[in-house]
Parts: sequence; C-alpha cells; structure tokens
Amino acid sequence: MSSSDNFYEQLVSFTDFSQFSQLEWYSILPSEWFVVITDIQNSTKAIQEGLYKEVNSVSAASIVALLNTVAPLKVPYVFGGDGTTVCIPPSRKNSVESALIATQQMANQSFGLHLRVGMVPMSLIQQDGHQVLVGKYQPSSHFQQAMFQGNGLRYDESLVKDPGHDNPYILSSQIEANGNFEGSVYVNDFETPVIRILV
Repeated sequence: MSSSDNFYEQLVSFTDFSQFSQLEWYSILPSEWFVVITDIQNSTKAIQEGLYKEVNSVSAASIVALLNTVAPLKVPYVFGGDGTTVCIPPSRKNSVESALIATQQMANQSFGLHLRVGMVPMSLIQQDGHQVLVGKYQPSSHFQQAMFQGNGLRYDESLVKDPGHDNPYILSSQIEANGNFEGSVYVNDFETPVIRILV
C-alpha cells in the first residue's frame, strides 16, 4: 500500500457548507495519484431520445464499480448525470482500469451507449501548471462529499476529451474487463441504488 493511499480518508472534514470556499480546508492531491474521467458520449442526444435513466444508471455504475474495486479505501469523486470524476492512488490503478473497461462494455452491450474512460497522472497535471485541491464536506455522520478547488479537473477533462485517435489518456479496450456493479452511490445526500449487471 502506498503511503498516500489514505490521503482522502485522513482529510479533516468541514461541516458548514459556507466553508467550501475557504482554501484552508483543502489539500493538494498527491502527485502520484491519478484523475479518472468518464463521460457518456452524445448523452444530450440520448436523453432527448428518452434514455435519461439509462444514461444516469451507466454513470452511477461507473462510480459503483470503481468504489468496489478500491474498497476499503476512500477516494474523492464527483458524480454527474452523464459522467464522473474520481481520484485514485497508484496502488489501485490496474484494478480501476479493469473496472472501467467492464463498465464501458456493459454500457455498450446493455444500453447501446458509449462510455469514454480516461485517466491522467496528477504529476502531469501539475507539470503543466494546474492543480487539484481536495476537501471533504461532512454535514452528518452518514454522508460526506468530496469538494474540489483549482483548475486541474477542467484541464484533465480537456485531455481526456481530446478527439485525437491517438489520445494517450484514453484507456485501451484491450484491458481485461472485471467489474462489480452491485451497490449504491450517494448523490446529494440520497442513496441511488445500482442494479447488479453481470459482465
């Protein structure tokens, strides 16, 4: 286990949402970590075609599969309706890649959706002059939410979404798929169940 594996779990949390803008509650993401981006391509069109629940379920499934594979470690993540951002330590890189490719395959085979999955080293984000700061908002004992400051996540997203065919940050579909989608994810203090799908 890397010495930084418990980075997020050891962060001191804040309980008042008004503190989210106070940088003293944030710490720099360790340079050896990775920032993961997933997003469903053409999600707006899919939603217009009535596939809102399918888009939301695939996005939630990517979080659940990832959290299952890093457990019992706690990692910071942001859940979006059509995508997710997750920060992971290097010790979980290979297993996370397998879980993400499994989610990508499930999205295509079960829903006909294409899930883009990418991963960028935090060291590269810093090298290019950007930063990711992580905080932990915990208003109650049963709920906590990662908070982010800095322009690093936006930069990471631009790298992953680069349309070039040789984008080095997009995960290879040749990676062995291994995902467990059984579980749930908290979104805005509500627990969203994800039906287990075998891949």
